Amino acid sequence: MVSLNIDELKTKMNGKAEIYAKGDPFPHIVIDDFFPPDLFKELCQSFPSADASFWDRYDYQYQTKMACNQVHELPEPIRGTLHLLNSGGFLRQLEELTGEKGLVSDPYYVGGGIHQIQRGGKLAVHADFNQPPHLKLYRRLNLLVYLNPEWEDAYGGKFELWNDKATECRSSVAPIGNRCVIFTTTSTSFHGHPIPLSCPENMARRSLAIYYYLLDKPKESHGVVTRWHKEGSAEMGTVGRARNLAARILWWVSYKFAGIAGRVDV
Repeated sequence: MVSLNIDELKTKMNGKAEIYAKGDPFPHIVIDDFFPPDLFKELCQSFPSADASFWDRYDYQYQTKMACNQVHELPEPIRGTLHLLNSGGFLRQLEELTGEKGLVSDPYYVGGGIHQIQRGGKLAVHADFNQPPHLKLYRRLNLLVYLNPEWEDAYGGKFELWNDKATECRSSVAPIGNRCVIFTTTSTSFHGHPIPLSCPENMARRSLAIYYYLLDKPKESHGVVTRWHKEGSAEMGTVGRARNLAARILWWVSYKFAGIAGRVDV
């Protein structure tokens, strides 16, 4: 099994702070060949199949996807790679790249871990939830690494970055294998891949996802809820707020009495 060390990732991130800061429409960077080739191959080969029992499945108006943040159930080297990307050593590299000091990782991987989207799946344009229900922290960075070794443009699934009014896609990133995207999250960092995938039935858009937080509330913070894009505007209506409240209550109950914190999509 191939292992990963911080120095290998450091070489991919050093000297790119200016590129990150100038990202349009919000600070971000795209880094290709993020992992060593042998590790990337093993990550792809060990990625769980769609019929694994631990997947959380979401299928409603804004998203159709599968996710798992129960990292202890994942095979190596996926488990070890996620732990390293959540480690203090890697956070220091992120701080140098992004200029965000005092980053904190989430040991529960709420909303993160691994994602898989099959043919017909989508993720509507949105600005992420800012505050996890289990920690008094404020979300600041997202990191995605795509595990799609044979992805073609015809399959769709491009990661779209939209302007602060959620009215225009300003940039898009193909989810090709071993490509990493890191970006700053705010109340207006709208992103997603809203067009349903057209990949073959036996394929899926696969990725690792980790989110990073700050202790102090950024001025751009909008609170807890995800802001979904709908018909050219961003909204969180009564139904959305009720759904979010129900999710937080369910999480609290599960955390207190069943020990399964972090499985609720917020």
